[in-house]
Amino acid sequence: MQWNDDAHSGFTNGKPWLAPIHKDTWTAEKALANPDSIFYTYQRLIALRRSHEIFANGDFRLLDATSETIYDYERQWNSETLLVVGNFSAEEQVWNLPERHHHKTCQILESNYPHEAITNTLVLQPYEALLLHIK
Repeated sequence: MQWNDDAHSGFTNGKPWLAPIHKDTWTAEKALANPDSIFYTYQRLIALRRSHEIFANGDFRLLDATSETIYDYERQWNSETLLVVGNFSAEEQVWNLPERHHHKTCQILESNYPHEAITNTLVLQPYEALLLHIK
């Protein structure tokens, strides 16, 4: 992990004794300056885990074990359902909300693409991940 864009990526003011430092455009400093960075995504996910018991106590159920592009599962706890959907391909994929959830309240807890609302059929963008809370 490079800390910043300074000489030697912020590790030292002297000459590094290890192999040359990889010149990467991603740095910790840039991640902290970007509200959409993975750093803040992890902060939100940790806060969700602390505020929703379903993350620790829910029962796991794989939804489609045959798909080679979409990984989707749900956790259930009391009257709550947590749906996790990931498109693990470079192409758009169509994903259908399980029918038993069609008329329930569905809230987006986390996503790496913007959505106005969740419909029964979604077009997932390449490498999109969704975290849905259903009551």
